Amino acid sequence: MTTETGADGNSLLFAAELLNQLAIPYALIGGAARNVWAPPRVTEDVDMTALIEPDERALLLEKVREADLPILLDSPDHIRFNSPQGIKICVLIAGTPLQLETVKQAVEVEDGMFVARREHLIVLKCIAHRANKPDLADAQAVLESARIAEQEVDVALIEEWVREWDGLVAGTLAAWEAVYAAFQASGGE
Repeated sequence: MTTETGADGNSLLFAAELLNQLAIPYALIGGAARNVWAPPRVTEDVDMTALIEPDERALLLEKVREADLPILLDSPDHIRFNSPQGIKICVLIAGTPLQLETVKQAVEVEDGMFVARREHLIVLKCIAHRANKPDLADAQAVLESARIAEQEVDVALIEEWVREWDGLVAGTLAAWEAVYAAFQASGGE
């Protein structure tokens, strides 16, 4: 496992350190998290989900302003700002049961960073699948890397979450089925 992300590593460390300093539990998600679990690909932002209370939200925004960084978006469900290197950092406010579980079960990696478990990341990628986005290829890469490293992936957990989310985001289950079929065709389970 590596924290090399393909994105600006300084921005990733900046975001992690900021939340760690404020003792805000979080999990790295998105392309940077994918790069922890699979060979890196280019990603141009840092996505995280975090358990943020209202007073912590105010402290986070204050820290960003103190660093003289532009706040690009401050909405009820997420905060987006630029790192000192100009990379977009998006902090999603954990509110759904999946986001809460993702943060609570995050895995600590090098540099004191917390990243979503493979299973949660795969579910999030299946939910987020969109045309012209690498989400499904990312999910397959995470599965394939686990197979190569001979590490278990809890497929039942993934299937439980994608079935739940399929009722909320159409195509989530079909996305998972496509990812898993491609994984199996390439020699996976």
